[in-house]
Amino acid sequence: MKPQFPIRVIAALACILVIAGCMKDIDGTLDFNTSFNTQPYAYAGEDIFACDANKEPINLDGTASSDPDENIKSYKWSYFSGPTSYILSNADSAIAKLEQLVIGTYVFELVVTDADGLTSSDQVTIKVDRYIVREHDLDITFTCPYSYSDNYGGVQGGFYDFTYIDYSGTFELGTYTLTITESADSVDSKYDSYTYIQILFEGGYFKGNSSIKFKKLIQEKGGAIKGTFSLYKVECNNNNIPDELADLPPLTVTGNLDKNKREVTLRIVGQTIY
Repeated sequence: MKPQFPIRVIAALACILVIAGCMKDIDGTLDFNTSFNTQPYAYAGEDIFACDANKEPINLDGTASSDPDENIKSYKWSYFSGPTSYILSNADSAIAKLEQLVIGTYVFELVVTDADGLTSSDQVTIKVDRYIVREHDLDITFTCPYSYSDNYGGVQGGFYDFTYIDYSGTFELGTYTLTITESADSVDSKYDSYTYIQILFEGGYFKGNSSIKFKKLIQEKGGAIKGTFSLYKVECNNNNIPDELADLPPLTVTGNLDKNKREVTLRIVGQTIY
């Protein structure tokens, strides 16, 4: 005789599933109830690098957290480890703020809770280092093509002329990528424009505005270039502060624009910080 125990166990489990998974409607028909809640997913964001000189609040951003049931009810940020000097505000929001950090490594935890009380947690690390301002005497020379949008015919309707220069090279700090952009009012006969220079390299950058008017040079068939490059102030987390200039004399920018070759030669010289 074959053993009966497995058959009885299977039959009992089947009955349990039927009873648990079905319920009667008022009309006596059976409906299978397959609804269930899924745990949310907490995401505290990428790790953050800051410095003791940075006085701006740091955002803890949990907005990338999710819930398959789209039913997140609460966010809760809390201190987990690290130096005990800090101020945490908006801890019950998706985006909290941190201030008055000191040198060291902090860990903060985010707990996300859904409508049924299920939770998920994630942590983010904030590393605070001492910021050291470094100086460099810049002197680079290069020749490369330029491009521009030819809207110089007096087009109305808010169109802008645009000049663009892109060059990569090497200097004492390593490989750099330089871009120069100029946007100018298409209908302004006074050459009202804004020129921006950016030099990126591993470990830093030089960014700021320039007095050079490329539009004027192109309209006047090219020629000698002479102007300045005023650096923006830098923050410890390698972000520039727009329109806030560093306490340095402007760098000098000299060279030539050849309209026939659509080519520019530039030399940028001066004291920088990064």
